[in-house]
Amino acid sequence: MFNLQNIDSITFSNKLTTNFACSLSEDGRICLITENGVLIYTLMNYIDNIFSDIAFKKKLVPVPESSISKELEIDFETFYDKMSKDDLFERILRLDLTSKLDHSTPTELKPIAAEWSPKGLLGKSHCVLAVLSNCYGLSIFVNQFNEGEIEQYKCVTNVTKCIVEHNSKKWSNITNVSVDIRTIEWSSRAASSSPIAFVWSHIINTSEEIYAILFVAHPNGSISAWKFNRRNESETDLSDLKFVGKCFTSLENITSMHWKQTKSDGGALCYGNSGGKLAVIVSSNLSQDEILFKDEVIFYDENDQKRVNRIIIIEDSGYTYLIGAKEEFLVVFAIDDTGCVLDETMMDLGNLSITGLCQYKDNILLVLTCGLLKKVTLSIKEGCLNIEEELVSLKLDFTKFKTYGFIISENKVYFGILVYPCRLKDITRDPTPSRFVIYSDTSISPFSTIMSNTDKPLEKYWDCFEILRLISYKEKKFPWNGLDKDIDYDNLTLSQLKSLRWIAKLSEKVYSVIPSITEYNIKPYILLHYMVTIKLTLKRMKKLLRIIATGRKLSDFQMRSLDIQNLFLKELVVMKILEKAKVGEKFIDELIEVMEKANELEYPDMIPCFWCGENILLLIDTNLNCVWD
Repeated sequence: MFNLQNIDSITFSNKLTTNFACSLSEDGRICLITENGVLIYTLMNYIDNIFSDIAFKKKLVPVPESSISKELEIDFETFYDKMSKDDLFERILRLDLTSKLDHSTPTELKPIAAEWSPKGLLGKSHCVLAVLSNCYGLSIFVNQFNEGEIEQYKCVTNVTKCIVEHNSKKWSNITNVSVDIRTIEWSSRAASSSPIAFVWSHIINTSEEIYAILFVAHPNGSISAWKFNRRNESETDLSDLKFVGKCFTSLENITSMHWKQTKSDGGALCYGNSGGKLAVIVSSNLSQDEILFKDEVIFYDENDQKRVNRIIIIEDSGYTYLIGAKEEFLVVFAIDDTGCVLDETMMDLGNLSITGLCQYKDNILLVLTCGLLKKVTLSIKEGCLNIEEELVSLKLDFTKFKTYGFIISENKVYFGILVYPCRLKDITRDPTPSRFVIYSDTSISPFSTIMSNTDKPLEKYWDCFEILRLISYKEKKFPWNGLDKDIDYDNLTLSQLKSLRWIAKLSEKVYSVIPSITEYNIKPYILLHYMVTIKLTLKRMKKLLRIIATGRKLSDFQMRSLDIQNLFLKELVVMKILEKAKVGEKFIDELIEVMEKANELEYPDMIPCFWCGENILLLIDTNLNCVWD
């Protein structure tokens, strides 16, 4: 099923320390968690690129500057000399109480978790990123462009500060109490306010606003819910969070959370803790001012001290599978459509730790450990959970590198695995020891995947275009291998024509590196470009003509637009573009039908040139120059 071939790798100097350090957003950005910050890689989608390296744009998200001790404003220096030795040492070692002290080296802030929001919180098609630091500073970042059109990531919400400000409304003044009571109170406040795990809900769209809920877990077992509203991409102000609910669970020290939407304003909130327990609570009324939490169910109640690092839920053939990654174990629960647990099992993957886990498709999981990559297939046979394991061949020296996570591209044409040397000599000798290794899955054809798209936007297939570009340059072959030379362009959709246009352009770029050429089965780029332009013009004209057919009147701007588009089509006919492109009968009939209707209309006079007063179209058609040129 898999045939992974190492096609490229990206190196960087940042040290890696966190498992599950890779994630892919719904808008196509890759997040890598390092010691110095969060790296964001975005495909450039530049078909004119002549280099045989994968083209990523790299940006750094800084570590959140906030910390729970800073937001709580703990004045530890004023009373530490009155504490017992044991209490003093304990408080100093706790990052939630004393991350920074006078006359001491402050704790270095490092990101330990990052989570993409669903698409649509930044404009209509982009995600925001929530980042958690080792000192319990949780912040939300968005990408913005400054005055110099330079992209940068800006913190727009200090979540930790919002939590403390909300909780502090119920706190009393402890300035004049004893040291023992004060330290107990600070510990209690930190336990109820420190963010230790978090997850985004789906997008909620009401008649008044569009937002998502950020669920935040705290050490005392509570989970608070916060509403984050959609931002405009050009917005520069900070965003506020609105508190919308809180629940108290039976699990303390939650380490992982997962959200599963079950209805438009509700879902299942899954969570596991450091002791290895796994639970789910039902959340509803997300579209209201207060969220309802009810019916907590403990799925795994044994305190085996196997930390839950990742939780996912998949659905297949009427069954739901709840999967938790617990160190080197994978625990799986099979649930039927009534909500009853049919069966459960725990798999020992026989290695140090699970570092990556994701759903490949349907009932197939991919599990990455420190020494192997496995395909795990889940199914129900005779009422029992059936698990099939298969080792995926991977060209990676696991004796030299430790894995820290992986991602699969949207169309599954490439895998990205994050690794770091596990031998000291390899770390010290290499100035850029960290690697993000890219593998292409040769069992999936990027070209066939692209051409199977009949109506989706091309941005959904940028991963296919980029891998196709890399393969073309590395293997010195045309990207359209497999294209029928007698393909009927007449029956292709607009999306397919757009795809072939870019593939034709890539073919012309790669033409010079092909050692021998026996056939060339694709139309020239310029002809495909004209065909796409004609299709877009016809689509726009049909829309305007349908409005006229309903009896409504178009504005002067719309009428002039229709006039210009009709003149454009006439010019292409005169230039014999249709004849050169050898378009089919269906294409020509559609063109004639639209032009005949457009020719029957009367159009307003064209707007004259602002400076010289001449007809703008006349200036273009006759190559005249404006007096101000």
